[in-house]
Amino acid sequence: MKASSRLSSLCCACKLPMVLMLPLLAVLYGCGGSGTSVSAPPADKPAVSITASPASLTAGTSSTLSVTATNATQVTLTGSDGSSYTMSATGGKQSVTPSATTTYTVNATGTGGSVSSSATITVSAAPVAPTVTIGANPTSITAGGSSTLTVAATNATQVAVTGTDGSSYTLAAAGGTQKVSPAATTTYTVNVSGAGGKASATATVTVTAPVPLPTVTIMANPATINAGGSSTLTVTAAGAAQLAVTGSDERSSPLLESLVREGAVASVGHRATNLGRADVVVVSSAIRHDNAEYVEAQRRGIPIVSRGEMLARIIGTTPTIAIAGTHGKTTTTAMVATIFEAAGLDPTVAVGGQRVDSASNARSGSGAWFITESDESDGSFLRLSPAIAVVTNIENDHIGSDAELPALVASFATFLANLPAHGTAVIGIDNPRSAALVERVAARVTTFATGGPADLQATAIEFPELGARFTVVERGRPLGEIVLHVPGTINIQNALAAIGAARAADVPFEVIAGALADFQGVRRRFEIVGRCAALTVVDDYAHHPTAVAQTIAAARQFCRGPLIVAFQPHRYTRTAYLAADFARALRGADEVYLTPVYAAAEAPLAGVSERLIGEPLSAAGTPVTYAPVEALERLIRASAPAGALVLMLGAGSISAAAHRFGTAIDAPPVAAR
Repeated sequence: MKASSRLSSLCCACKLPMVLMLPLLAVLYGCGGSGTSVSAPPADKPAVSITASPASLTAGTSSTLSVTATNATQVTLTGSDGSSYTMSATGGKQSVTPSATTTYTVNATGTGGSVSSSATITVSAAPVAPTVTIGANPTSITAGGSSTLTVAATNATQVAVTGTDGSSYTLAAAGGTQKVSPAATTTYTVNVSGAGGKASATATVTVTAPVPLPTVTIMANPATINAGGSSTLTVTAAGAAQLAVTGSDERSSPLLESLVREGAVASVGHRATNLGRADVVVVSSAIRHDNAEYVEAQRRGIPIVSRGEMLARIIGTTPTIAIAGTHGKTTTTAMVATIFEAAGLDPTVAVGGQRVDSASNARSGSGAWFITESDESDGSFLRLSPAIAVVTNIENDHIGSDAELPALVASFATFLANLPAHGTAVIGIDNPRSAALVERVAARVTTFATGGPADLQATAIEFPELGARFTVVERGRPLGEIVLHVPGTINIQNALAAIGAARAADVPFEVIAGALADFQGVRRRFEIVGRCAALTVVDDYAHHPTAVAQTIAAARQFCRGPLIVAFQPHRYTRTAYLAADFARALRGADEVYLTPVYAAAEAPLAGVSERLIGEPLSAAGTPVTYAPVEALERLIRASAPAGALVLMLGAGSISAAAHRFGTAIDAPPVAAR
């Protein structure tokens, strides 16, 4: 049919005027004359999708990428980590193991164009396997004794300790310490778990039967006779035998030499052969478990007991005054002993330092009281059941981090809980941690303070040269004046603690005041070891930041000249933990000499040295000189200005250096009074 005929038929069929159909005709047939031209339909555009399963994983694991493509001739897959893969035109699956979070992009190309899609796989670090160690100190105890388990864990969320005796304990995720008192030899297993798996470790505490102390009774029948008459004495003894006591120390000392002169068998140096035929070995907390004598005792199965445990067994049921606290316990114990001796009570005494008046650290008396310093560092003070307990203060000493401080405070609360209902707790409340114990004590409490209201308060405080004077107010009533010949606020606090203990034992204040006026101090507690026109040299045991600051403050109270401090850091762990606090405490000096760390049986710690203290101290403006202990005397004498006071501080070998220094200057050593 010709075009015109088709058009005519169409117009008739649609009942439309011809003019309106012309545009349609142009579209269908074109406008160009006799021929026709028809275009092919356009190609379909490609489509593509990608998914990852799983979309989140840990490093080292795999995910599967699923790609679906249509209308594509080429499909490529690339990752933001640089990886690339070629897939079929319809897609497919690809396993990937990215080491970090990676975005994968799929590109699909076809005749209809190009498209892309992407999926991201998030990669998190693989969980680290937990680690754990456990140690027991001591590893060998006698029945009734205790040991401390120390657990250190990393990458753990749960830490549990179980013993073969059925005991169990839950510790913090980082571990901690746990006191145990097994009745028989027990192996403790610590199990830890975390995202990275599980781990365990064991430690065994060997328990041996205690070595019985001898007992003796004596009776007289009749107990009353006339002159010229007779009575029968009946003596009953159990476990009695002559006990030979030997000992050893790392180095000689005046105290050791004194014991030898009195007939003691004492060796200088620790050797396995020193044990001889020993039935029991007593060790201080400073003795490491790799000590030759400790190792030999373990090899031979000889019971090993701590000094604190032996002290508790010696005390037995004797009425006891036990003095504890981070600072001041040695001086306070010596003050209490001086008071009781002046009162005619003839006490037995054990002090953690050497008293100036007796040149000894112990006294055997025939009276009713046993006065002893008690040690929190190894927990041995918990073995005591005192009638009167003193807590001078509580600081962050003998711990490795602030996280351990609550457990330390809790141990002091347990110490005070050992008091009987009729006992007395004497507590220093200038220190907030010890003050917090007051509400936790069931027995009677006497508080003391220099800085505010307390049951025993020091008022009208003065600091004459190398001493102190103050008035004691007891529960609002003035008792009288105390004069001390030892310096500093710390010694006023020590005196108040001693007064509290003495008042609890009904010692009259007049006796107390007289005894404290005669108190000569303790060696290594602001002990003047040498004095001449140019210099005064003082030896002091201060090895904690608070004690360092208190000793410097005491020196400032009477010293008007330059103040030079030579400080020997004690233990790597303490230096690492408290370096910033030491630097702040030492700012009170005009010049500071720092020696290498005194290890005290510790192994060195990487990056820990005296410079951890010296660098921030120097940056704050205090001149700092680094020197070995042996060079201190030469360096200080060469540069110290006239009239300087030299404080030699530390718990290690610096004491011997201080005494050599004091001897070298023209005046003989004198006591601080």
